[in-house]
Amino acid sequence: MDAETLLKVFRADFYAQALDKIRFNPKETENQLLKMGEELLKLYIQKFPPDNLKEVEIRFEVPLANPKTGRSWIFPCWGLWTR
Repeated sequence: MDAETLLKVFRADFYAQALDKIRFNPKETENQLLKMGEELLKLYIQKFPPDNLKEVEIRFEVPLANPKTGRSWIFPCWGLWTR
């Protein structure tokens, strides 16, 4: 994924989240925060170009069971493993 695509994804996600009524700090506007986020993402992309990234987080899921009865619980335990 190239840098421009990452910025487009960031913008789309930002606007999607802003559809909910988010209360911003009175001293900041939605547009200011969007620009700040874009600048932070650009700095990150400069330091860690997307072409070099392989995998950062790996999702895992483990079934949970009662150790005495062996009965499985409805919901598994899941999380992210960071390399």
